[in-house]
Amino acid sequence: MNPIEQFGQWIREANTIAVLTGAGMSTESGIPDFRSENGIYAQKERVEYICLSIIIKKSG
Repeated sequence: MNPIEQFGQWIREANTIAVLTGAGMSTESGIPDFRSENGIYAQKERVEYICLSIIIKKSG
């Protein structure tokens, strides 16, 4: 099996997938950034977003 086919198989078999990208890709797609004037940090307290226990609680 070639690497592309293997990668496709992993995706098909996965229960969840996380994609990590840079800010440019997300903002171009309409996802707000963190640090701009209207970014996520301006809307909520940082602690709510960077605390691992909050991330786990919200994802489950």
